Amino acid sequence: MPDSPPPQTLLRRMDCSDPEDIAGFEQGFYLGFEESTHNKIIRWLWIWDEQAHRLRTRIPYEDQKIWISASGSPPDTGIAVNTRMALLQSSAFGFSLPDTLSGSGNTCEFLTAFSTGDRSIGHFHKAWNEVFHTLQALGFRNAVATCARKILPLYRRMGAVILEERLIEEQVRYFLGFELFRTARWNARLDEAAPLAPLAVSPAEALNAAQGELGILLHRLLPLLDIARGNPDRSFSPEVRSEGARRVIDAARQRLRISEQDPQLSAASIRCLLQLDLLSALWSDIVPLAGLTSGHPSTDALGMVESLEMMMLTAADAWDGDRDAAETIALLTASDRSRVLGDIVSKAREAGHDPERLAAAAQRFAGAVRTLHTLASTLQATAGTTSKSRTGL
Repeated sequence: MPDSPPPQTLLRRMDCSDPEDIAGFEQGFYLGFEESTHNKIIRWLWIWDEQAHRLRTRIPYEDQKIWISASGSPPDTGIAVNTRMALLQSSAFGFSLPDTLSGSGNTCEFLTAFSTGDRSIGHFHKAWNEVFHTLQALGFRNAVATCARKILPLYRRMGAVILEERLIEEQVRYFLGFELFRTARWNARLDEAAPLAPLAVSPAEALNAAQGELGILLHRLLPLLDIARGNPDRSFSPEVRSEGARRVIDAARQRLRISEQDPQLSAASIRCLLQLDLLSALWSDIVPLAGLTSGHPSTDALGMVESLEMMMLTAADAWDGDRDAAETIALLTASDRSRVLGDIVSKAREAGHDPERLAAAAQRFAGAVRTLHTLASTLQATAGTTSKSRTGL
């Protein structure tokens, strides 16, 4: 699949030599992290001016490229990137560039990101996606960043890979790697506003488009896991996600009816139809699971969500042709979890807790795992045979 088009402009490039732009950015930056002043790591990572309510990184402005919201001062959204890489902010946590990225000249470092206006996950993804596209246009191919455990799921759903982790001041900090093309593609799949491809005129085009839509269907399940943790967002709500899924499912079925008319494509069309049914079944389990756990989170319920997220992220990598991920997801989903889940529900009952909601969540979780295992077998059959530049098989 060709690279997705750049998103609608939300941000503008800041003039890092303009004192007025710098002052506005530092004020917005401070507002974005004002509630985190108690955090020791945040306190010594950046330079705080409490009296002026301004905040800046320790990387010189001439070594940065910064994007801020196109209007308003101070800006309500900002993303700062270390592009010269003379100093590495991540080194403050003891991290260093891996050999594969060191000296490449096409790697940058994300220094900070904030949003004080629209804090929705949808806005977050749109702003990041715009920066990813712009950085690619500037010649960058990879990026690194650090993050705390709380926001790790957001970056994982954007395609980030954990390179290393460290325990600092009793907090886990993660060193992340981003392949910008892959990250932009993952984000594009999450965008409900993105139009689906027009109806194809040939069976081969129809099959290719259907494969892309199945990739969209899989990736759009990931934000529901944030809802399952109890983090609602209108732009990523189950209602919005489910309506979008129905639209994608209908379009994929239309295209597969066209592709199966070609005898040479019949085997691939049948496999896509099976995958479409499996992905539809995943939606049928994960949407209710999100509703069951978000309203009454418990340690056991959140453990299911964490486990399912790991499996879903691995399945997404397998979908993009990663052979190791295809083998891993098959192994992760192979065991029958019925007895373990039954024990969890029994212990909740013995402890005097209402087990009904937990039991329903466990049932949905087990169903999703079984479906993922069947999906994994179809991915193993094709993993590594398809270019990672496509969204299909």
